[in-house]
Amino acid sequence: MTGAREAFGDLIHILDDGSTAPRDWRAVIDLAGETLTIGRLADAVLRVDAGFHVPANARELLLDIRTRAEKRNDLLISQFHELLTPLNEIGVRPIVMKGLARLLSTPRERSRLLSDIDLLVPQDRRNDCIGVFTRLGYEIVIGADDDSIPPVFARSKDAGTVDLHTRLKPPDVELGYEAVEPHCEEIWFREGVALLPGPTAQLILTVLHDQMNDRDYWRGLVDVRHLLDIACLVREGVDWPLASSFFATPTLQRAFKVQMVTAHHLLKIDIPEEYLEDRWVRLQMVRRRFQWRYPSSRALFTLLTIAADPPQGSTSLTHSALSDPRRALDKIKERFERYVWRLHPGKH
Repeated sequence: MTGAREAFGDLIHILDDGSTAPRDWRAVIDLAGETLTIGRLADAVLRVDAGFHVPANARELLLDIRTRAEKRNDLLISQFHELLTPLNEIGVRPIVMKGLARLLSTPRERSRLLSDIDLLVPQDRRNDCIGVFTRLGYEIVIGADDDSIPPVFARSKDAGTVDLHTRLKPPDVELGYEAVEPHCEEIWFREGVALLPGPTAQLILTVLHDQMNDRDYWRGLVDVRHLLDIACLVREGVDWPLASSFFATPTLQRAFKVQMVTAHHLLKIDIPEEYLEDRWVRLQMVRRRFQWRYPSSRALFTLLTIAADPPQGSTSLTHSALSDPRRALDKIKERFERYVWRLHPGKH
């Protein structure tokens, strides 16, 4: 039976170049399911020129998964197209983000596992966009009473939900539509026009989402899908000084470098040396490797990283403790939940 570390290495290897069969098909397929990369695994394994034998049961399973993923993605794209005409009619060209951006960037992503559509719109058009969704029969299932939370829309007949963003979630940055728009290109469909972030902007959004919003920088987690995305984006062409400029604070810069070092070490991605050189970043890479082998160590390493490089807002806990100890305790519990206990799908 292949261990977790060996299965992780085999999965990374086959997803990266697809040249060698895994030692334990079941372990690798299970891990691909956990990391939400099983659609890409299916593509790698079912290639006509795959130079290794695939067990019949593994081939049958992966073929079924790929077929279902492609059908679902076709439905999501149709759902996205339906939104374009009414949004364009009110003068909004939505910026496509995350998985749908990758799906629209290259046909190689047709088997990607997607469950939602992420759109970025101007802050001052938020209510107008909500009106569009309401007229189309959508209901707000999350964020109806809180303007600080991107509303999530759903209809029973659709393949997925729609998240309507007006700014990026990480509290450490203040990035909205106006900051991302200059780094996008128009994409035209029969139903209307949207904006697709270029490779550099997609890289920025990916790192911010993982390292800051999902707190992987402190938690030492790795999103394998997004490392593979980074590899693709680098091949498509990244403006490195521009990308780095979006990570202005010391913590943001270290988070950016941690993601780059992780991608470089695991996938051998060609990344400029200046974004790999940092003693703290190298230490975090060692931490991640140890944590993969011994997952139970994550809580301790997370607490140590928070102590050494506190997230934004940590000082408010001290002020709360002085003024209202009970409120401070609630905040500490909330932070433990977010940083230590809460799980995110697709992380390893």
